[in-house]
Amino acid sequence: IGTYNSFWTYFSNEYQIPVDTRSMQMILMGTRYAGDDNDSYFDDLFLKILQNESCLNLLGDLNQDTVINILDVIVLINIILGQSPTDYQEEAGDVNQDGIINVLDIILVVNIILNR
Repeated sequence: IGTYNSFWTYFSNEYQIPVDTRSMQMILMGTRYAGDDNDSYFDDLFLKILQNESCLNLLGDLNQDTVINILDVIVLINIILGQSPTDYQEEAGDVNQDGIINVLDIILVVNIILNR
């Protein structure tokens, strides 16, 4: 048996997962630098998916029930008529992301409900 030299490389990377991602694939490839075998080793593999509070905002879901329906339209109308929105409602209610909650956002929520 001969003496073999090897080295380890620490690799770490972060990626932002795009909105509406439904699946992910992680491919690991080892590299052979010498010899004729295909021995590559991976130790301590982790795939961490982290979620922050901003990921929980579903545009149009103003009552946070994870369903966009007429109840969200009612909350949106109340905000436009002067009810103070929560921080969450300010983000979720600005459906077109123009920085203003107005009738355009109501139209978009109705279109979401009608699948348009």
